[in-house]
Amino acid sequence: MAVEGAARRLLVVGSPASGKSAVARRLGQLSKVPIHHLDALYYRPGWVDQNEQTWRDKVEEITASDEWVMDGNFLDSLDARAARAEAIIWLDYDRFETMRRVAARMVLPQPLPRPDIADGCVESWNVDFLIHAWKFFDTGRFRLETLTASLPKTKAVLRVTRPKDLDFFLRRYSERVKKGNKGA
Repeated sequence: MAVEGAARRLLVVGSPASGKSAVARRLGQLSKVPIHHLDALYYRPGWVDQNEQTWRDKVEEITASDEWVMDGNFLDSLDARAARAEAIIWLDYDRFETMRRVAARMVLPQPLPRPDIADGCVESWNVDFLIHAWKFFDTGRFRLETLTASLPKTKAVLRVTRPKDLDFFLRRYSERVKKGNKGA
């Protein structure tokens, strides 16, 4: 199903380094709704995990609100977020594209500070992240596939498999939002 008009609750999921946060920022700017980067909410400085209850409470509070763009997989809360989202944008790039993006993120300088990660969390070359990205195709991707297949057919799910398709979607979405704003 296509994402029509300006959805008010958008969930962006996908493989590591697929651009989830950049897409969420763009969708939030276009739709003029609050943007929530789950990495920034979950981690404290130095990549320390948030208290689990505090984490669940934050996610529940955001998910219960009327407007949001949220990026991140965090499989423990995925079902609840997907159920409440009006649309899900799944950046489902193949393993080669994902690993290319992971390598680029690790080697190329990243803008600082990044709004999508917590203050005091600095990305660097990290074998654990590389392994996580590789294993995503055996675990996380399967979970996303299972989830999206189980959603009602009325739920808007856009599965993007190529970066150029994402560019096309964002251009079309921008046009729809602008058209909708003129009619309001």
